[in-house]
Amino acid sequence: MFPAIDWRVALATFVLCVPALAQPTNDVCSQSYVSAQRLQRAGKLMDARAAMLTCADAACPAEIQTDCVQWLAEVRRKLPSVVFAVRDARGRDLSDVRVLVDGRAVAARLDGKAIDLDPGTHAVRFEPRGAPAHDVSVVVREGEQDRAIAFDLPPPPTHRPVPAGFWIGSTIALASFGAFAGFGLWGLGDLDALAYCKGKCAAGDVDAVNVKYAIADIALGVGVIAAVTSFILLVTRPSVPIRETLVGWRF
Repeated sequence: MFPAIDWRVALATFVLCVPALAQPTNDVCSQSYVSAQRLQRAGKLMDARAAMLTCADAACPAEIQTDCVQWLAEVRRKLPSVVFAVRDARGRDLSDVRVLVDGRAVAARLDGKAIDLDPGTHAVRFEPRGAPAHDVSVVVREGEQDRAIAFDLPPPPTHRPVPAGFWIGSTIALASFGAFAGFGLWGLGDLDALAYCKGKCAAGDVDAVNVKYAIADIALGVGVIAAVTSFILLVTRPSVPIRETLVGWRF
């Protein structure tokens, strides 16, 4: 039989041991001390800051800790930070935008908070949900704090589709002009056939010619109205956004 263990004693022992386990050893302090200097000289201030936080720990030797605390304050002054903002074509701020810097995701959405970056040139990619991604290049200068970097999304691509009314009006216009030509020629042929009577023609025959001409005139009027309407619809047709199939992204 194993002896019973008081869970309260075990928990207290664990709590007391964790800080000791988390404290860096002298070797870790020395390695962080050397890495911090190398990274700072290389301009990798974010990595240098992480190394300095390690060697500035109270568990490190006093001489190492003193230098690292001093360097850490200097790096914090030099480390630039940026605040990203994205606006749509109407000038409205967007928040549902993922941001990547040099291929690394730094924000799942825009919340107005500053983001630390190493000084230098960075490739920034904005991925607004429901819109195409956009890439920009920015130069971040040493010591810049809370620099605002705003990007205005271009208006969505548009096109001017031909409205259905244009095709309907055009069809009516063509049919009407065809009727005008057909009934006009028919009436003209009947009128030539009545040339023999010269004013003595039967009233029914004359009325038949007049009806054909009347139908031709009506068809001409309808065709002109339909053609003009179709032209107006074509010229004044509005622009509409082109629908694009977007692949959703995951953070």
